[in-house]
Amino acid sequence: MQTKNLNKQKEDFEKSIKDLIEKGYAEFNINLTKEDFIRCMEPMKQITAKNHGLTYCTDPEAEEHDRGLFYRSKNQGKDDKWCFHHYENIENEFHKKFGEGVWNNDLLILLNNSKKVHREFQKKSSEIVKAIDSLMPEFGLYDLYINPMSQAFQVARFVAYDEAKERFTVAGRHFDQSFITLQGYQSHSGLYLIDQQGKKIKLEYHEGKVWVFFGRKAPLLTGGKLTASEHGVNVFEKGIQRDAVPFFGHTYRPEIL
Repeated sequence: MQTKNLNKQKEDFEKSIKDLIEKGYAEFNINLTKEDFIRCMEPMKQITAKNHGLTYCTDPEAEEHDRGLFYRSKNQGKDDKWCFHHYENIENEFHKKFGEGVWNNDLLILLNNSKKVHREFQKKSSEIVKAIDSLMPEFGLYDLYINPMSQAFQVARFVAYDEAKERFTVAGRHFDQSFITLQGYQSHSGLYLIDQQGKKIKLEYHEGKVWVFFGRKAPLLTGGKLTASEHGVNVFEKGIQRDAVPFFGHTYRPEIL
């Protein structure tokens, strides 16, 4: 039975890799539950709700947000949200800012729980890139992706949108700046992708799975063999408060910004 399950997992993974390369998007299994994401969103919301003085956050008036900490993204009452990026060096950044004193308990819980989410995202994305690299080794994608300089930029973004005061479209059609994007938890549907025929595909969250698609660096690094996927976030109805957790798998190559 165990061998049969492993064979099925291998077949499913290989099919998803094939779909990702040919179609530009695919769904993969991942070792993360809905509860894993909620355990991050809850302490994050506690911190941002209580901390209007931005002790843990970037100054929203600054020209360049320090996205290694919490930050507030505002867009004239639409698409307003709190964000937090977890990346490999995040705890060192907090130590620089706050020293070795007693940290807020919600912050400690968030850092501990978001570390697991980031780790699983990075593990799954590396597995996917390794499989792609085996099919097109001439580009050196896996070595580039696991390079420490690349991994330092790979981030899990925890997003808590404000409750919608009116009906509006959250994010218009765009391409991510990453090499590869993994979309995990969505508390409410909204994410869609434009397929290669121009059709809008709704990407629903399924527990234990992630949607994967390529950002703008993928075609640049592969001479167009991999295709970036245009996507957006659909209309929010009034009263909806949406949470979302994507992962941006960046590659560091200075000549390709």
